[in-house]
Amino acid sequence: MRALQVVAPRDVRIVDLPEPTPGEGQVLLRVLASAICTVHELKVFLGEYPPEMLAVVYPAPPGFPGHEATGEVVAVGPGVTHLAPGQLVATTGIGGEGTHAEMLLRQADCVFALPDGTDPAAAALCEPAGCVLHAVDLAGSLCGRTVAVAGLGPTGLIAVQWVRRAGAEPVLGIDPVESRRALAERLGAHETVDPLAPGASDRLERAAEIVIECSGNARSVEQSFRTADRLLVIFGYTSDPIHVDQAVWFHRELETRNARILGPEPMVTFGRAVTAFAVGDLDLAPLVSRRLPLEGYEEALNVLATRQALKVVLTP
Repeated sequence: MRALQVVAPRDVRIVDLPEPTPGEGQVLLRVLASAICTVHELKVFLGEYPPEMLAVVYPAPPGFPGHEATGEVVAVGPGVTHLAPGQLVATTGIGGEGTHAEMLLRQADCVFALPDGTDPAAAALCEPAGCVLHAVDLAGSLCGRTVAVAGLGPTGLIAVQWVRRAGAEPVLGIDPVESRRALAERLGAHETVDPLAPGASDRLERAAEIVIECSGNARSVEQSFRTADRLLVIFGYTSDPIHVDQAVWFHRELETRNARILGPEPMVTFGRAVTAFAVGDLDLAPLVSRRLPLEGYEEALNVLATRQALKVVLTP
């Protein structure tokens, strides 16, 4: 089988590997779609990850850093009774090697069945949907509360849907890119704001009780401290310094929480995201901008880095 491998910063190759065999409690998947995690994978490719965040050793393992995927069950190992060959499933980077490969071994309890006819590319986004769900969970009850989502990239657009589903009203989307603001309104935001527009800082001052920060941009995080009236949940990650006006933090008694990937019960959270997607409560298809083969990985990173796409999915 073939797999993608980051051999060194800015050096990606396709390598040939033996086809794996499922062991006890494992399933073998034929990968149908493996989505690219924009910020994470770009940093791995460029060699820019701070060691304290993620120490990447090159050459990286084959398939890494892919961790958002769907596949078809090819074979099941001993002890696996809830899955069968031919089933379409969603999986994550947990429980095995990276997903940028033609075949994939996974622990069976890290795999969730999908309905027949599901678009594999859209379903691959269930993993980031689960990560965002954990951030929204940290915000507590949202019913009837005003919520702003800062950064309307893929995770922010998913966050808009989660907070609407949780009963937040109104929901404000914040992003400088017009097309992303338009999509956020289509997916449930009541209003959107360009944070770079004249007068935007005044408009965003204490604009929502709760802010879900998904941008991964230091300047946006700084603005989010001023936008939030009660609680700021930071989901996006940046290694750039963040400067906070402590007077704002102090006088508002502003609470901040940090959300890290799928949270303390990752498979429970991931399973909830898969279920919401499967029953139609989460629309992930509009986030898929392009589909490319494994050989198109560098092209995919280029279009993501220049904001020409929301999500690019590899189709081995």
